Amino acid sequence: MERMRTCLVAVALASLCCVAHVRSSASDHRYKAGDEVPLYANKVGPFGNPSETYRYFDFPFCSSVPLKEKKEAFGEVLNGDRLVSGPYRIDFLSEKDAEIACKRKLSKEEVARYAHDEESADQEEETGWKSIHGDVFRYPKHKSLFAAAIGCGTQLFSITIFIFILAVVGVFYPYNRGALLTALVVIYALTSGIAGYTAASFYCQLEGTNWVRNLLLTGSLLCGPLFVTFCFLNTVAVAYKVTAALPFGTIVVIFLIWALFSTPLLVLGGIAGKDSKAEFQAPCRTTKCPRDIPPLPWYRKTLHQMAMAGLLPFSAIYIEIYYLFASVWGHRIYTTYVILFIVFIILLIITAFITVALTYFQLAAEDHGWWWRSFLCGGSTGLFMYAYCFYFYSAQSDMSGLMQTSFFFGYMACICYGFFLMLGAIGFCASLFFVCHIYRSIKCE
Repeated sequence: MERMRTCLVAVALASLCCVAHVRSSASDHRYKAGDEVPLYANKVGPFGNPSETYRYFDFPFCSSVPLKEKKEAFGEVLNGDRLVSGPYRIDFLSEKDAEIACKRKLSKEEVARYAHDEESADQEEETGWKSIHGDVFRYPKHKSLFAAAIGCGTQLFSITIFIFILAVVGVFYPYNRGALLTALVVIYALTSGIAGYTAASFYCQLEGTNWVRNLLLTGSLLCGPLFVTFCFLNTVAVAYKVTAALPFGTIVVIFLIWALFSTPLLVLGGIAGKDSKAEFQAPCRTTKCPRDIPPLPWYRKTLHQMAMAGLLPFSAIYIEIYYLFASVWGHRIYTTYVILFIVFIILLIITAFITVALTYFQLAAEDHGWWWRSFLCGGSTGLFMYAYCFYFYSAQSDMSGLMQTSFFFGYMACICYGFFLMLGAIGFCASLFFVCHIYRSIKCE
């Protein structure tokens, strides 16, 4: 009985030893100092296509030791893993200096192929709009004029919003004569600070130094053409002795509003913009040497882009423009200001989207001169509006004579010029937001 018990204990111990030996593997093995740690190389494939994988040594990698394949589990085979022993010996807890595992001499064909692949990869990585990340935020030419145009456009946009608010609440009812013109003069004077602040702040962000000259340019960019046009048309009205000629007292009042309110607010806004210390946060660093712009086809030139950019927004407001013209230059009464405001919002949205689209196409063609282009494309709707004036004058109205013709085309030139500045600023701001967004999403060193 005692002998049988001893045999059973011996068999049990032997079974435990066998089980322990069978379960031992590289994953649960306890290593001691100096023990060799097995190293395996797995599958290799392109990063963008994880399903296209190959055995590691199917590629021309060298090895100084015989290759041994490791038996994979069922799940590893389904996953496409193919483990093979690596040509490196790693000892547990043993420091080891760098050493050469193996050497392989490449042929000329292999060297040329490798160099060609590297060059193709670099060209593929930096093509289109990504390749000009070092030039896309290069400041535009004539930045003082550009900042002044943005400031005037912003002021005109503010004036339009305030006019629409007054119209919606019922200030401009049909028999309140002169209310619209009075509101335009007063709101223009009170919003001059917006133009000064926007222009001076943006000019300083573009690293401009002569901010006083920029303020003078901002103040005269809209008032200058308007003053010249008014002097000519008022002279014509005086010669024809019509009631459209403004009396001397009214002219003095307008001058006092400009001198006592508009100009001081413009200067105060400019000082505030200069002292704001705002910096232009460009997502990418600008290189020192500008990149050459490749030759562009004819349809990518500025004038053709402006024609495409202005046609679609103008077609969206074409019907409403007729009723406006018939009210301003005819005897119709216009009261649907809510519909007009909706059309104005549609105009802004279409202008912003089409300018952004054309800016993207321009950058994709590696043309980094998008600053002025986006402004001109956004404001091109104003040119279409002035071209429509010729059609309206000849086909939709009974106007004739020097006085009526000069009044119509003179004041419509000022209005369309204002739309040009306002929509140009809208187009540029939309493009600037878009360009900053797409270049912020890539890594630019």
